[in-house]
Amino acid sequence: MLFDKLLKNFIIIGCVLPFVSCGVMLNTNIVGKWKLDNAEFFVYNDTTDTYKSNRAKDKPNYQDDYPILGNFFFMSYDSVVKALYDKGTISAAEYALASASSVEYMMELAENGELIVTAKTKIPGVDESKTKLTIVNASKGDWSIDSYKNTLTIKVKRTDKDEFNFWYDGFKMEIDWPLSSEDTMELVIKDDDVDIDYIPVYYKNDVIKKSSRMKGIFKKQ
Repeated sequence: MLFDKLLKNFIIIGCVLPFVSCGVMLNTNIVGKWKLDNAEFFVYNDTTDTYKSNRAKDKPNYQDDYPILGNFFFMSYDSVVKALYDKGTISAAEYALASASSVEYMMELAENGELIVTAKTKIPGVDESKTKLTIVNASKGDWSIDSYKNTLTIKVKRTDKDEFNFWYDGFKMEIDWPLSSEDTMELVIKDDDVDIDYIPVYYKNDVIKKSSRMKGIFKKQ
């Protein structure tokens, strides 16, 4: 009788202990492809010495008095097309055909821990297989979960030196669990997280304003 009771307790403890020792069990729904659906930037106002929330608009280029969606990755339509041309993905003739179009920004958290970020657009007369730009490739990005602290860590290795574009310059940050629902991920990046003085937010006429943090809202694909 005593042996049976001890055995039963041992089985219960053995089943529960792995969950306790690992902390909070997180939803693995984070694995997969996430499309940038919206973005918000907290921009500094010189006059009031305060930060104000600026919601991005889904426009291809910096042409108006508001940030664009692509500012989350510092990539407008023009900069995506130019990068494709600089890499030799499209020809000079194809580059000349480019006219402002929407851009789809995608972040993939692969099951093997790789992080991939891409921007895909359209160029008239050019096959869509040639119009996808890789911002972070699998060999340069990775992600991991700390289930005890309930956090997500993203790490990007440097691909090109850039004073402000940390997606190229590289960074490592740990953030609170970003899933607000099974199909929505809210990724908040602060200037301190990526070791820069401020996050630049671009407007028309090459105007740059300072942001303390930005939030990207992604939808599961």
